[in-house]
Formats: sequence, structure tokens, C-alpha cells
Amino acid sequence: MKKYCLVHLILLAVSVNCFCQSMDKNENFLIEGELQSKDTGRVVLWYYDVKNKFHADTAILNKGKFIFTGTVNAVCEALLWTNLQNLNFDDHSVVRFLLEPNNIYISHGDSKILIKGSSSQIEKENWDKEKLDLLTTKAAVKKNADSVYQFLKTNKPSLNANNNQIVSINEAIRIKDLEYIRTQPDSYLSGYLLLKHNRKLVIDSLQMYYSLLGDKVKKSTIGKKLIEIIYPLTDDVNFRKNNPLFDVKFEAELNNIKSIYDFSLNDTAGKKINLTTLKDKYLILDFWASWCIPCLANIPAQKQMIIDYKNDPVQFVSISLDTDINKWKQSIKKNGLDGLQFSAPKAFAELIAVYYKVLWVPHYIVIDKNGRVVNADAPQPLDPELRILLDRLLKK
Repeated sequence: MKKYCLVHLILLAVSVNCFCQSMDKNENFLIEGELQSKDTGRVVLWYYDVKNKFHADTAILNKGKFIFTGTVNAVCEALLWTNLQNLNFDDHSVVRFLLEPNNIYISHGDSKILIKGSSSQIEKENWDKEKLDLLTTKAAVKKNADSVYQFLKTNKPSLNANNNQIVSINEAIRIKDLEYIRTQPDSYLSGYLLLKHNRKLVIDSLQMYYSLLGDKVKKSTIGKKLIEIIYPLTDDVNFRKNNPLFDVKFEAELNNIKSIYDFSLNDTAGKKINLTTLKDKYLILDFWASWCIPCLANIPAQKQMIIDYKNDPVQFVSISLDTDINKWKQSIKKNGLDGLQFSAPKAFAELIAVYYKVLWVPHYIVIDKNGRVVNADAPQPLDPELRILLDRLLKK
């Protein structure tokens, strides 16, 4: 899914030297670390740089030791992948930490992970100790729930009991974290905590807590990620004006959009198509990307739906959020995609993505014959509910 970049040891040594000469910029970091259980191989670091751009850098292990250098905008959450065969974000082999412009040291063992050099990470670890009882209980309940799922898949009451307990614990953690944000608005950890809870907060609450944050937090990568989430969701014009995500021109264009028919998108030939040509049809907007595995999983079911509804006023409109046009075209060819195919190469920053509040893919939206949204977060083709929705609209 992500493109890894191989860093040769000679170039790495040069970069470390350059780093040491430019520490006064207060944006550079140097990570030195070691794995206690592996001497050779590779490790991968995911992080956002000083321009809030995503990086997936690779380092070669030398007797279990590794080095990374780069820049960071105040603070961001970084992930160190020590086992490239693992795909589970919650696995012990994945080290999650708050990365700051400083000298960072990481030691990864089978039973313990040690991180030094990041004041925000130290603050986070201290705050986690305050929630230790809740976190320990949650881990135990989750472990039990996983066991129940594996051995008693048909025992729904047991599964529900475990799930309800986890939900209750998560709510207690959220209450404590939100209080921390209220009392420590200038802390980068507060921004991090709000980012972690954003999907469980209604937009008004999310907007309110963001407004509490100090300016330095808002200007960090974490603050940038928060406003990228809030901006499309809020309808508060004053909030958007006071917390701009885009330039004045973009804001004006966004305010002028009334419906799907105000958009024009490029097709596979690079021709700009005005979507007014789709009037008088029920539209299923399919926001997807070639790197999105769940998106690709929907393709067979979507192809079948296109065939099944070919005699009805129904049109699937696939809008790719690939930033690489060639990869988008290759995926269309490889997967034999049907229906209308359009490109939105600015991804989640595209006008149409912001207007329809698209924050993830796959994301389906159903629109009626008059351009009005019927369902802003519609079922996916793999879900029978999408057919039920369409049939109800068509009154089949």
C-alpha cells in the first residue's frame, strides 16, 4: 500500500552529518534505535514531515541497530514497523510514539519498549499511567472477547457482553481524555488525544474542543490533521473562515456549490465532463483508490449491480482519490472496472471530496434524480442493504 524507500548506509551517514549541522532549525529529528531480537533485515518508519507530508522510510539493520533522520512539524504520531510481515497495527512489533524534533532513542524487546528524547511521548506515557486501571481492564476484556469470537462464534450474548464492556471502558477513557484537553489546551498531547477520539464525537463537540487548543498545537502536524477532519464536516461558515484549510478561492468555490451538477471531473481520457449530464438518474457515488483493499473487494459486487440495474435510471459514478493518475488508470484496466470513471487527484482535498465530507475510502453516497443526497454514508455493494435502498427508490 505504501512505497518504501531504501536508504543506503553511505547516504544515511551523510544525512546524519547534515542533520547535526542544522539542529538549530528546530524541525529535524534523529532516531537511533536497536532491536534486541533481530540483527539483520529492515525496519520502516511512518511519519509526517515539517510540511505535513507522509513518509515511509526504510533503514537497514546493522547488528540490530538502525538510524532515521528527517523533519517534523512540532509533533506527529510515528509508527516504527519492526516486523514487515506483520499487518496488524496493534501488534507488539509496531512501535507507536509521538515524534518531535530532537534526538530520539528507541529500544525494542520482546517484553519491553523504551523510548527516550520526546517530551510529548513522556507526557503520554505518564498520562497512560493515570488511566492504567482502565487500559489494563480493556486489554483483558478484549483478549477475552477475541477468545469468545474464536471459540464461541454463535454465542452472540457472550460477544455482546464483551463488546458492551469495551464500549463502556472506552467511554470512561474518553471522559478522562477530554478533561485533560480542557485543562491542558497548550499540550501537544491534548491535540493527539482529540485526534484519537474524533470519530466518537459529534461535529459540534469536536469543533469546540479544537477551538480550545493553543495556537502552537493547531499549527503542528496533529493540528493540521484535526482541521482536515473538521473542515469538511462543519457547516459553520465563521469557523471555516477563522480556521482556513484552503485558500480564499477554494472557499469561494465551495460556497458556490449547490449540488452534484455543479461539478466537472476528468475522465480517463483527460476530458472534463460536467455532471449535469447525469440529471434524472439515481447516482451512486463511489469514492475509492487503487491502494484501498476494501475498495477493490467491492468491485465484483459493483460490476454485478451495474448489470442488474442497466435498464433502470441508475448510474454508478466512480471517483478515484489516487494522487497518481497512472496507477488509477492501471487499476481500471487490471480490474476491468465498469461505469463512469473520474479522477480527483487532490484526494481528500478535492472540492468534491470536501463538499461531500469524504474522509475515508471506500465511501458511497446515493443521490436522487434531483441531485439531493439520499444517503451520505450509503452501504457498499457487498452489503445487500444497498440493493434494498435502490429498489425502494425505484419502487421495485
